Amino acid sequence: MSLKTDSSASVKNFRKIYCLLSDLTKIVNSAYGLYSLLEVTCSFVNIVALFYTITVLLLQLNGMSSTSLNNCVILLQWTVMLVCRFFSIAYSSDVVVEEANRTQRLVTKLQLLPLSAGCRCQEELQLFGEQLVRSTIHYSAAGLFTLDLSLLKGIVAAVTTYLVILVQFKLSEKDK
Repeated sequence: MSLKTDSSASVKNFRKIYCLLSDLTKIVNSAYGLYSLLEVTCSFVNIVALFYTITVLLLQLNGMSSTSLNNCVILLQWTVMLVCRFFSIAYSSDVVVEEANRTQRLVTKLQLLPLSAGCRCQEELQLFGEQLVRSTIHYSAAGLFTLDLSLLKGIVAAVTTYLVILVQFKLSEKDK
């Protein structure tokens, strides 16, 4: 088998592998989409509630006992655990998508290389590039939002907004 045929066969095998991996990500996405939605939603609600409780405890700092301070530390540990759980979901999804994008960039670069005439490798690379464009990989929470690192910005903004609103209500309640 010549080098030209071997390269062409290798690219064809990569196309098959990518097709299998793409199908696998779709299966994982459909199987765990609802679970991801519930996990992200519960983590979000718990993070807001825990940050609010910690903030209220810290606002009452002048009358805080050592027990309250210990409770605040425990709540902070739970909050960190929930943030880490949420981050791991977003990060793992983002890594898979970035690797697929990296594959697409590499195939595009390989298409730009000059190859000898009669080499079927260029045709296989062209087909692989088209396959990559048609079958983009992404993870979502039951189709409602994409799971990636950009979601973290939205979550931080939403937690901050809710925290400010809840603290304002608590302070206005205290003034009455």
